Amino acid sequence: MKQFAEKILAQYASDSRPRKHLYLRGNHQQDMFHDKVDKINAWNRLWLSAKATGVEIFSVAILDNHMHLAIQLRYDGQETDFMHHFRLSITQYYNRRYALKGMLGTRKFGRATLYDAEDLKDCVCYHIRNVLHHGISSNYLDYPFSTARYAFGLISKEQRGHYTSKTLPENLAHAYLPVREKLPEGWTITSEGLIVPPERVFRSDRVEELFGGSREKYLGALTHRTSRETNDEDEPCAKRESLASAQTLDETVVEFVKKKSPVPLPAMSFMKKIEILGYVRKEFPKVGYRSLERIFGIPASTIRYYIKKLHGRE
Repeated sequence: MKQFAEKILAQYASDSRPRKHLYLRGNHQQDMFHDKVDKINAWNRLWLSAKATGVEIFSVAILDNHMHLAIQLRYDGQETDFMHHFRLSITQYYNRRYALKGMLGTRKFGRATLYDAEDLKDCVCYHIRNVLHHGISSNYLDYPFSTARYAFGLISKEQRGHYTSKTLPENLAHAYLPVREKLPEGWTITSEGLIVPPERVFRSDRVEELFGGSREKYLGALTHRTSRETNDEDEPCAKRESLASAQTLDETVVEFVKKKSPVPLPAMSFMKKIEILGYVRKEFPKVGYRSLERIFGIPASTIRYYIKKLHGRE
């Protein structure tokens, strides 16, 4: 077994192609994906972008306000082409659905180099564990928007996908695929509209190699905290409270808005936003108009006018 592990490490060391950890977050920690439809579209467009740009993916985790990927490139800087393709695609969908303008997520996506097999293995575990870390799912294999269930063939018949480009119902294609793109030949999609990651794009064989070809080792590794996870659970309550209080004012306002309205900001009508703005100004009198402009997507001059007109505040 030790010889097998050494062989894998040597194999990855001899592979000079760069590997990266990519992550994209919503502005001011706001949600990017508000429901299942948003996440299915993000998932599908991600795989189509990987195919279009020639990127190979080791792991994906799509959460509410951020997403993580571990990828392998053919050349340095290819991750920029890949993310540019994906962000254009998902932003077009997002802006069309919510009648918005601008790019989805933070202005720059995060990236870090993965130097060896152990680094990549740690990153893959971190991505899969994210759903548990954020309390989104109690089981890695139950969460549909990560690659956990696709490693080692840990998927049911329903999750394998039985629709192809020739049998795909029009309503699924219309709801979950880009307008000008079709399901590629040989790819499959589930009855829920999720593309099943194809072998040429999702490197499940390399994931198996990382974990010694053992399902038990793979599932066992997912139960342990990775070096990338914070140690919040091990810290005293007082320290955790001080960390929570270190939130920026913008983030605090966004949390307040989420509690005040079940409707996500992008889906709010203009007048609903103005109504919520009144509550925000009463709760946070020191928040500036520029901050409100960033959070609500309404020009500062317009906010100032309506706040003064409807709420009697300068």
